[in-house]
Amino acid sequence: MQEAKHLGVPVLPVDINRSQDRYHVEHGEGGPAIRQGLLQVQGMSEAAMRSLLQGRAQGPFTSLEDLHRRARAVPLPLWENLIKCGALAELGEKRRLLWELQALDRRRGRPEAGEQLELFAPEAGTPAAPALPPHSFMEEVSLELGLLGMSTRCHPMYFCREELAGRRVTAGRALYELPHGRWVRVAGMVIARQRPPTRSGQTVVFVTLEDESGLIEVTVFPRVYERYGQVIFDSNALVVEGRLQKEDRYGVAVVASHLERLPL
Repeated sequence: MQEAKHLGVPVLPVDINRSQDRYHVEHGEGGPAIRQGLLQVQGMSEAAMRSLLQGRAQGPFTSLEDLHRRARAVPLPLWENLIKCGALAELGEKRRLLWELQALDRRRGRPEAGEQLELFAPEAGTPAAPALPPHSFMEEVSLELGLLGMSTRCHPMYFCREELAGRRVTAGRALYELPHGRWVRVAGMVIARQRPPTRSGQTVVFVTLEDESGLIEVTVFPRVYERYGQVIFDSNALVVEGRLQKEDRYGVAVVASHLERLPL
């Protein structure tokens, strides 16, 4: 996502009428773009994907009922995921579609119409959906992250911009312009943690963070690890303070002195 953004290539969300099985290049009026694939959706199996693509071969899906009728091999939990991640956006608002899905399953007598959608269950018959409020922007991004592993709307760190600006956090991309040894404060989502064995037997941890501008490498030596080890391995996002290390062999990294959990 970040590399495409830097290159000026749009990444388009998964779409029930446009996505293929995997990522593909889609040509539109604005030029080429990358379209997310159906296999990106959590719970998508090869059988369900084939059912969707075969059903779509007859023409674009026009409604949830049309989709439900033409792709019967798709299980209920996957229908929910497709709705929640925005793949059916052109067929209606998410909460209304969840209501309609519950009604469709009840009419067809599917016993698994169930626990997750019971909240939306009508008392009798199939009344019109109530005026349900749309998801907030943060809720939309959260759903995409949970069901697709990424969001085409924004990076999760977007929601921390104001707080991080107030704390004078340096963006990852800006680290390359700063001198070796500079004291910096950085923040990002935890992408990877590595704890390789060392000759001395001491624990050195390498953490990779990601902010809106790119990746940040963090090195945690034993004394600091003893104090912040639990924070490192229990947090999805971190604020790190330390010295900037710039060496040709190892690139750019922050040698951590202090780490704290960043709530997202």
